[in-house]
Amino acid sequence: MRASNTPDYVPLGLQELRSDLPLSCDLYFDNGGRYVLYRESSLPFTRSDCDRLLASGVNHLWAPLSKDGAGSSQCLSTLLALPDEQLPAKAKAQVWYGSAMAIAKRSVVSAIEQETLADLYGLLGSTVSYLARRKSAFHTLLSATAHDHSAYTHAINVAVYSLGLGIATGASESDLRNLGLAAFLHDIGKTKIAREVLHKPGPLTPEEWVIMKQHPAWGEDILSTLAGLPQDVLTIVSQHHERLDGMGYPRGVARENLHRFSRIVSIVDAFDAMTSDRCYALARSPFAALALLKEEVGEKYDPKLFASLVLLLGNPRVGHA
Repeated sequence: MRASNTPDYVPLGLQELRSDLPLSCDLYFDNGGRYVLYRESSLPFTRSDCDRLLASGVNHLWAPLSKDGAGSSQCLSTLLALPDEQLPAKAKAQVWYGSAMAIAKRSVVSAIEQETLADLYGLLGSTVSYLARRKSAFHTLLSATAHDHSAYTHAINVAVYSLGLGIATGASESDLRNLGLAAFLHDIGKTKIAREVLHKPGPLTPEEWVIMKQHPAWGEDILSTLAGLPQDVLTIVSQHHERLDGMGYPRGVARENLHRFSRIVSIVDAFDAMTSDRCYALARSPFAALALLKEEVGEKYDPKLFASLVLLLGNPRVGHA
């Protein structure tokens, strides 16, 4: 576990920073894994600074994006708000993904702490603003995601898909932050499952399935210990494996008793799992995954959400004015 005052860092490619850069965070050199301060946040970073660094062989500076929730959010928001002429969309996605991965590594493999939750709220606030502001932002962020179905990448992917679908279905900005938080942490209950069960390369035994099916309830229990977490987040986490027909787990909640956002996390959780390489199955194509989801629409998945997901995946502008 990192020290409480030790930040995580993400790279900024200097080839892509060709104008004055109004950042609200410090910038660092990477000296063999030891980060050395180059520029304090109060000082300007000009084009001549950038050119001088490139001429000396420095291709990246590093931004601390997880020192505390407020600072991380402010810096990431500034980066995402830059015109594409200063920071291209692909670079924005890489910076965002680096920040998301740093937080994922602290939140989905061990008991989440209040400080990490603050970082995550900051990340999601920046992400929601970016998605709402840019017509192609969903596909920009999606382009940076990975599909190895590790605990980290799955958390990030489900959060991106869920936010995109939430925006496409008209959710408010405050609701989107709760949706994103629940999506990011939906599998945190799996931290209580033994590794040999969680990563078993073959079918689970009936006894192992009993254990596995408890992870949504365990996730709710873990998150309930955190101060100030909205009840909606707990409900979404606890219901993300429930089904419309009441045949899901862990409690068999059905239709009108399902939170509208648990329906979103449920369908995108399944889609990301099917389109990622897993220890017991190779990734399916998005088309093949959607075809399988379609077979269970109405019984397991919400028909309107399935239609919205198909449109969202096929059209970068869906869900935005």
